[in-house]
Amino acid sequence: IVTSDNDAAFIDTMSGVVTRFGLSGRISAVATSADGRIQAFGLLENDGSPGKQILVFDATTQQSVTITAKEFVTTPNESSEGASDSENAIVLVDALEVSADGSIVFYDAINRLKLPDGGSTEVWSMYAILLAADRIVPIIPPIPGANLGNPSVSQVRSNIYTFDATEIKTG
Repeated sequence: IVTSDNDAAFIDTMSGVVTRFGLSGRISAVATSADGRIQAFGLLENDGSPGKQILVFDATTQQSVTITAKEFVTTPNESSEGASDSENAIVLVDALEVSADGSIVFYDAINRLKLPDGGSTEVWSMYAILLAADRIVPIIPPIPGANLGNPSVSQVRSNIYTFDATEIKTG
């Protein structure tokens, strides 16, 4: 869970014991694979606002990697940091999910899209981090006029995926 002071914690459902991670003020979202091996954390910016970075931790190897979300990314090590308002860019990452086998981290993000008239709009869309391939791919790319988010993947079979879809004009 994410605690009220933006830390991550495990809660033992049998005893009620809460084990905090010691990351107070740094976590905006958390997800864990069904077997608990892979954990993903949305990281806050220094000012406490939601950011574009996802920390992925492998509890088996005790290794972690921080990935910066980017619009239509090719590799997670690339970044949209410094993108101007005239470019398409991810503004922030929100909800996270980890596939049952721990091979994919799904997330939704607000995208700022440049419009043909020079203006911009912000819409939600969904992405997947393919951990073994070290790639981020759009699951559903940004669609002007639609918000797509809150990914949820089956904890038994990774090919079952649901999400919310809202038309901006009608809600």
